[in-house]
Amino acid sequence: MSNASTNSIFFLPDLKGTYFNLNPEPLNAGNSFTIDYDISNLGTAAAGAFDVSFYLSSNDFISTGDYFLGTTTISGLTAGSTGLYNNSFTLPGINDAFWTGDGTYYVGMIVDSGNTVTESNEGNNSNVGFLDDYDDVFVTTQYADLSGSYFNILQEPLNAGNSFTIDYDISNLGTAAAGAFDVSFYLSSNDFISTGDYFLGTTTISGLTAGSTGLYNNSFTLPGINDAFWTGDGTYYVGMIVDSGNTVTESNEGNNSNVGFLDDYDDV
Repeated sequence: MSNASTNSIFFLPDLKGTYFNLNPEPLNAGNSFTIDYDISNLGTAAAGAFDVSFYLSSNDFISTGDYFLGTTTISGLTAGSTGLYNNSFTLPGINDAFWTGDGTYYVGMIVDSGNTVTESNEGNNSNVGFLDDYDDVFVTTQYADLSGSYFNILQEPLNAGNSFTIDYDISNLGTAAAGAFDVSFYLSSNDFISTGDYFLGTTTISGLTAGSTGLYNNSFTLPGINDAFWTGDGTYYVGMIVDSGNTVTESNEGNNSNVGFLDDYDDV
């Protein structure tokens, strides 16, 4: 055998993940995160440019059949050296079919995922070991979803300065319980309720289990006859903003107010 053929076989790179850490932890579905990772060339020849692909898995074996997060290109790695890298990715959203519920998931990498580098060992490009080329992370995928579902002012019509009672329902349309949250009430000159309207008051709801509806009532007082809010006799609106303190992480943050007439506001 010639020296040339011996050199072509013996002097090869050998790429392997040697450090892998995901942060921050834990995560929620849809969150972005960063991976700090090292790749070592254990071989005796330099490696040219190669790709590294990242996957999210429901188990600790990383493969191309897992959820693809992204690919980055490493420009090359000299023999016997280690490169330190980091990349950021985003988990699939809460409604993605990948998720099977809250729990531990795995993120890992496949080094030289495009198989562009001929190596002395092709078997250590993935699944080397925990914190070598994959990490685990607890992901919350189940969320509450709070929305007004009934709203009625009991005394109508009213005079400036009158007190009145609201019967209202709040539903948790989500798949997880909601802890305590505030509900704020406003008086408005139009049918769009916002924090810029006249503040009537806030109440605290102790919590709401997934899929349930709570029935509540509270009493408030309209501003007096001389209050600058009034523009004259006419139709005004009272409405609520659910989870007004934004204490509950929800799958839908867009239905906490202005859902609809008699859902979360009423006219008077």
